[in-house]
Amino acid sequence: MKSHWRSTTDETEPRGSVGEVSDMGWVSKAGARIDHEKALLLRSIVLPILDDAETWAALKIALEEKGLGVAIQRGRLMLTDKSTGTSICTGRFLGKPLNVLVSRLGKPHVRLGQENNACGEILH
Repeated sequence: MKSHWRSTTDETEPRGSVGEVSDMGWVSKAGARIDHEKALLLRSIVLPILDDAETWAALKIALEEKGLGVAIQRGRLMLTDKSTGTSICTGRFLGKPLNVLVSRLGKPHVRLGQENNACGEILH
């Protein structure tokens, strides 16, 4: 079965260091699901960050160092590709839904998006 995921980088470009996801090209075709290998890689990199963060600001900084972002989309925690803003997966997909992080880190400060659909950027 052909993967629906494609790389956003030229294959001749040097890759980042081990554990860096900014060059992984987490861009999917509409409605596509992440394949098992990328899901395992993503979880192995992101779960320690989600578990170790003591504040929303620390979480955001640690994810940005890996080329990732975090936002609220339709009332859900969404992991995004920092360079493109493309949604990668939800916190629930990673095993850390928004309510779990809120119970540990408190409510995040969110700048609401321009559309009225429960979307916004996590500030801290």
